Amino acid sequence: MNHPESELLLRFAEGEDVPVAVADHVTECDQCTAALGEIARFETRLANASTLPEAERAVLRATTARLLTTASVRRRPGPWRHRVAAFVLAAAAIVVATLLAWPRAGGLGAIDVRRYDPANVVRAERLERFSIDVRLDATRWLALWQLEGRSPRRLMPHADPLLRWLGAEMPLPPGPHRVPAADILDFEFAATKVPTGLVLVAFTAEPAEGALLAIEQTITETPAEGLAAALQAKWPEARVLPFPGR
Repeated sequence: MNHPESELLLRFAEGEDVPVAVADHVTECDQCTAALGEIARFETRLANASTLPEAERAVLRATTARLLTTASVRRRPGPWRHRVAAFVLAAAAIVVATLLAWPRAGGLGAIDVRRYDPANVVRAERLERFSIDVRLDATRWLALWQLEGRSPRRLMPHADPLLRWLGAEMPLPPGPHRVPAADILDFEFAATKVPTGLVLVAFTAEPAEGALLAIEQTITETPAEGLAAALQAKWPEARVLPFPGR
């Protein structure tokens, strides 16, 4: 038979059902198993270099292991090498398109923290304020914490239901956004107790209280130097932001 189309080859690689004739051909054909081996190596590099969530990374690794097992039972290709190259590139392109369609880190764009002294405000102690400008590359819900050492103080979602999203309508669409939505809601802190940092996490759906508490526990239990990595291992769209100085 003719070699299967790239789509069928990828379906076979991912463990999906394909016609028996296709499966038999792929496991017996030097050219197809060589292509599977190339795809496996491509997926290995992608899994190691990307910021995919761990569950999706595990799927990639399982597929890679299956591909390498299939490819290893066949000898290296001989005179067909140049014909294989075009086939491999076509298959790899489908792999890339499939992976790009998976949910992964990429909703958060540029982030800027603005710290300032409120004008025309009289207080018993000197207070300062801050807000965040963030650009989203995809529709997202946002949660924000203020850090005082390893103690997190949740700023958004707010405990008061009326202030929950600080004037914003969640989820936020792609584009630039101000957090809070209006300066009257900007965050205050005593000038004698400046935050040590901020944690901003983007979600593809409204975060449950359990997820928010889990983030707070991770912050509390993790030293500052390892916090970003610990958060991103579970919540890929988490950012630890330095608090701006004077």
